[in-house]
Amino acid sequence: MAPPKFSDLNKQVSDIFNKGYFFNVFKLDVKTRTANGVNFNVIGEHNTETSKTAGSLETKYVVPEYGLTFLEKWNTDNLLKCEITADNRLAEGFKIVFDASLTPNTGNSYERIHFGMKTRPLSLDITSQRKKTAELRTAYTHDRAHVETNVVFDTAGPILNGAIVLGHQGWLAGYQYVFNTARSLLTKNNFAVGFKAKDFTLYANM
Repeated sequence: MAPPKFSDLNKQVSDIFNKGYFFNVFKLDVKTRTANGVNFNVIGEHNTETSKTAGSLETKYVVPEYGLTFLEKWNTDNLLKCEITADNRLAEGFKIVFDASLTPNTGNSYERIHFGMKTRPLSLDITSQRKKTAELRTAYTHDRAHVETNVVFDTAGPILNGAIVLGHQGWLAGYQYVFNTARSLLTKNNFAVGFKAKDFTLYANM
């Protein structure tokens, strides 16, 4: 089994403190499914310190015979999001995702289209956004390695970021970087080590 990607190295550890354990926060998460296959997810959250209340409504509908997934989300900030995914339609492992958001109060909108191709052990993703940026993502997985390389093409110049995680007999070691080519500057440089056993997980980073 391949090691996790770098961003998931500490997932089990962080979930202990961040998932389901809240101080001064009341949270409600309700999920249901209708007879015709529409999934609803309602989330509400209230912070007793700030007296701030937030919530969201998410609907999801899958049409498996056409490989289509429709996702809509609306939150209390009056932000409306829509996502349409076509999976395995043009070719096996090929995915197209279009997502957009709209804030009716301000009229601000955002659109993005994403193309992806996944064949073991390599995956390739291309994302284009309206603000004249594009992103190319590649990932390679092996029984003892997980390698990611991302390139963000911006008008100021490409930004390179990537990560590698190596695993052997429960031990994990990872490295992550972000390099700004316009400034010739390494803006992120992280190392992490961990050990995963059946009953416990150890993690440290710097």
